[in-house]
Amino acid sequence: MAGHEEIRGLILPCGGLIRQGGRQTSSSTVLDQIDIVGTNETRHSDSASDCREFWPRKVGERMSSPSRRWRDSRDQSARSGVTLIEILVSFGVIGLLLALLLPAVLSSREAARKTQCRNNLRQIGVALHSFHEQHGFLDTQRTLKAILPRMGEGAIAAEFDAGEAADLQGQSYPLTHVTSPASYVCPSDFLAERSKWDTNYVINFGSPLDWQAGFRQRGDEPFRLSLVTDGLSNTAIFSEKLVPIPNNHATAPSPTPDVARLNPLRSFFSTDRQFTPDEHHAMYLHCMDPVVREQAETRSWRNINMTAGSHYHHLVPPQNWSFGALARGDGPIAPSSLHGSGVHVLFADGHVDFVSQDIDYRAFWKMGTIASQDEQW
Repeated sequence: MAGHEEIRGLILPCGGLIRQGGRQTSSSTVLDQIDIVGTNETRHSDSASDCREFWPRKVGERMSSPSRRWRDSRDQSARSGVTLIEILVSFGVIGLLLALLLPAVLSSREAARKTQCRNNLRQIGVALHSFHEQHGFLDTQRTLKAILPRMGEGAIAAEFDAGEAADLQGQSYPLTHVTSPASYVCPSDFLAERSKWDTNYVINFGSPLDWQAGFRQRGDEPFRLSLVTDGLSNTAIFSEKLVPIPNNHATAPSPTPDVARLNPLRSFFSTDRQFTPDEHHAMYLHCMDPVVREQAETRSWRNINMTAGSHYHHLVPPQNWSFGALARGDGPIAPSSLHGSGVHVLFADGHVDFVSQDIDYRAFWKMGTIASQDEQW
């Protein structure tokens, strides 16, 4: 194409006529013929380049065709896959993500259960004040059963009333279909059975050595909140207690000491040591002594449910061993939960706090007394 452009450059300045093969021809005609020849050569060059893609340029050169190139690409895609190392790396990444996410998921679920437990105690507090406002006293022996209508459980309360009326008439009225309300069970305690009237919330009886220290009925005299002279906001009235092993069940045998030590927060222990009413500190040291715990026996314990006078004491801090009997007297029953390092405590004014197991035992004592008996303890 460069040669044709040079010829055109020589012809254009001439203008007019040009002699070609013994005859005269106009310069424009010659230029048109040159353009046609150039175009044909260009087409021939393009065709030759296309042919070179399909025919070997050298002897022995392998022929390439569109169909063969398609087969080669298909074979290459069929050979692509995942190696064993890539699979192992993928599993490792997935395992790492699970290890990072699973604790967060579990902790969020426990946080939700903990919040629900706290709300349960708040509802109990509101129901207690509603009952006291109507009757002028608290039923501290069967507290949870007495406040059922104030908890929105009037149907359950009616069943119990019908059962008591049948008993007075010497008739049978089975209550096997009755269950404890969901608000009486901590969602974290997986052993609590509502069908057996279990509960995780127990009333404060102060000290096993002083039956007037906590919310315990004084003979025939009903318990009134006016007896709490230490201040309702400073005095605990309810807390948590894990369902024992076994729970109730009068016919069930006591767990062996080895089994009880594997589940100390769900067991009751006993020793032969006796204490006088002024030996609160000595009882505390005795129950916290590792040697005493090593030698302690186990004892059967009644069930902790909503119809019984289930209670706890403020002698040893939360999440400690409970002693169902010390010689001939009751031992300290410690509050317990599955919320980690402490328990929820409902105060007499209706607010709920989380009390750590690391609380000083003297502060825990003061929290459990109702009438300025802290100095005596």
